[in-house]
Amino acid sequence: MAMTSAFRCRTLFWLIILFFLVFFVLTFSPLLRENNVIIPFVSSFNSTTTPFNLTKSNCTSLPQVSYFDELLTSSMYQRRHKANLTKGKTSLDTIEEGLAKARAAILEAIQFKKSHVEMMKRFKQWSYKEGEHPLIHFGPANDIYGIKGQFIDEIEREESPFRAKHPDEAHTFFLPFSVANVVRYVYMPITRKQDYHRDRLQRVVTDYISVVADKYPYWNRSNGNLDPPNLGQAPKSRPILAFFAGRVHRPVRPILLDHWKDKDDEVQVYEKLPKGLNYTKFMGQSKFCLCPSGFEVASPRIVEAIYAGCVPVLISDNYTLLFSDVLDWSKFSVQIPVDKIPEIKTILQAIPFDKYLKMQKRVYRVRRHFVLNRSSKPFDVIHMVLHSKMSNLERIEADLGRAREAIRKAVHEKNQTSNYKENDDVIIPKGSVYRNAQSFHQSYVEMEKRLKVWVYREGEHPLVHTGPLNDIYAIEGQFIDEMESGKSRFMARHPDEAHLFLIPISVANIVNTLYKPLVTYNRDQLQRVVMDYIGVIAEKYPHWNRSRGADHFLVSCHDWAPDISQVNPKLYRNFIRVLCNANISEGFKPQRDVSIPEINIPYGKFGPTPQNTSLDKRSILAFFAGGSHGHIRKILLEHWKDKDNEVQVHEYLKNKKDYFKLMGKAKFCLCPSGYEVASARVVTAISVGCVPVLISDDYVLPFSDVLDWSQFSVYIPSKKIPEIKTILRGISPSRYLELQKSVMEVHRHFTIHRPAQPYDMLHMVLHSVWLRRLDVSLLS
Repeated sequence: MAMTSAFRCRTLFWLIILFFLVFFVLTFSPLLRENNVIIPFVSSFNSTTTPFNLTKSNCTSLPQVSYFDELLTSSMYQRRHKANLTKGKTSLDTIEEGLAKARAAILEAIQFKKSHVEMMKRFKQWSYKEGEHPLIHFGPANDIYGIKGQFIDEIEREESPFRAKHPDEAHTFFLPFSVANVVRYVYMPITRKQDYHRDRLQRVVTDYISVVADKYPYWNRSNGNLDPPNLGQAPKSRPILAFFAGRVHRPVRPILLDHWKDKDDEVQVYEKLPKGLNYTKFMGQSKFCLCPSGFEVASPRIVEAIYAGCVPVLISDNYTLLFSDVLDWSKFSVQIPVDKIPEIKTILQAIPFDKYLKMQKRVYRVRRHFVLNRSSKPFDVIHMVLHSKMSNLERIEADLGRAREAIRKAVHEKNQTSNYKENDDVIIPKGSVYRNAQSFHQSYVEMEKRLKVWVYREGEHPLVHTGPLNDIYAIEGQFIDEMESGKSRFMARHPDEAHLFLIPISVANIVNTLYKPLVTYNRDQLQRVVMDYIGVIAEKYPHWNRSRGADHFLVSCHDWAPDISQVNPKLYRNFIRVLCNANISEGFKPQRDVSIPEINIPYGKFGPTPQNTSLDKRSILAFFAGGSHGHIRKILLEHWKDKDNEVQVHEYLKNKKDYFKLMGKAKFCLCPSGYEVASARVVTAISVGCVPVLISDDYVLPFSDVLDWSQFSVYIPSKKIPEIKTILRGISPSRYLELQKSVMEVHRHFTIHRPAQPYDMLHMVLHSVWLRRLDVSLLS
């Protein structure tokens, strides 16, 4: 009996220990993240402990709280101030005046240090007083979620230089919530799968916002050193090439462990360190520290590596790096995509030792930005978080300002810089086919260097995220697929770093899905789908409301695409429509909208088959074959159908192969508008080396911002169709040779590659949108 009792006591003891371990893991598992500012995981530890990553179960991430961010610039302030001279300044006027002065100083200096000085001089933050412990005004001060509690405590202490004495003087308003504590005290214990639902957390936050929104006008108005010691050794005393130890948290880590666990002495990867080995000591002995994502993209290993003087190797997809608005992570870290995990050793060994020394030196230089001080100090992690809150849009606009200045300089000095090496198969734009070759090339270089496009994730197939890849509407599907393929250099990893926002709706797919069978031509269903989508993203994110759509665009080649904006012109007033049907008489605005070429893509190809027929075999003066679509073609067929051997005009040909053969034999290819102004014959003509003859009214030609169409095409207005033969015969042989040579030069701009290549059609489409973005400043 005594033995049984003792056995039960021991069993009970271990069950209690197990319970507390499970309770500890579940308590600190939810991922802590801020709505708009990426904050680092900082784990406090000492040289005798072995920290490990405690993360949550593999569940969907918390939805972001939406807000509306209206930025008032100095010019806007001045207009408001003039209108209120007799009324005196309000508290909001005073705040906006301070912000305007800060922006002016920052943009003038365009230096991070100056920006920080301005923040120290002006920035005030009000922390709402409502609510009680432990959910509000209190958070974890240690372990991987410690930065949240430390930040709350720092902001609410009396001595903080950023603490506003009254809400009327505040630039931002802080909701002193601890998500970690909400989970700990509201959700524990978690015993069922449905206990992971976020509804209780969301209600708590929503209720709190309702309280402060009812009580104050601000929400509605704005629609000691705690870091571990230096554990690292000198660079030459680090014998390990790369190191990682951690649990198998999906989806990235299983791949890493599968390829490298206990398999290599230079790339030392462990799921669990052998007993007696010290985690932090290993980091200090490693040149590179592997920092793979766990259940979420962020990892405390990044900060731990920086503390240890170890160059972090970031293994993650779609992670917006901490403080990336001011820090250039490529200078002090290595980024390896998940699909390159098997090549880790090869990639790291290929880094020259002198380059590693520079990176490791920079790791020590940036360490101060990841140090947690109490009280906080200039440029430490808390100040960096605060600085990120106020600098995101300024950074984007300053980046665009540098691009504009580089383009102006290239035009003034007639100087061309290049991103390409001599052995790269890229021809720099030159010659008369361009309106200004220097301006175009420099603009393209700046686009490649800077442009990031965020593709909204909302919506499902077949209306969103996919489009036709073949036939005459194919360019919209090809463009969407290129931007969502993961291979585009222009794809933003996070919306906060984006210059442009793509609404990935396919008008062609909407028509093919919602209007089949076709019983009505009423556009109301199409218009509602697009408006509803914009409503969703405008409510969920701040970016549409911030710019009123001026940095958002949609690409479509369907005839109905221009009609999406008719139902609500005010909503779409600034929205960039990228259209094949670029008809001025139907509301196309060249200063805002973009004209793109219509291209007929056969199945299994990316466009018409190129031909290079010699000039002496081009015996036909002009050629056209096609249906009687629209009034212009009717006039053309009436005057020329089957009436002339030199101007060969046919309604239909019996054999499709004859069509391309005859185009290849023609000097000029007639490209009349059909039901709409655009015609796929333009691209086909260019592909076969035939000079296109544009017969259209009110058509804004594709890429006409940079291409001089008069150098490689002939324009004939519809009223001069009877004079086609006279006009074309009047072109001298030497002039025709110049036109035909120029056609061959511009061919690369009308060719699709996948993935896209420099100066091809997809990049030219994007460049046209980039030019519209350069013309807009969201700070004015």
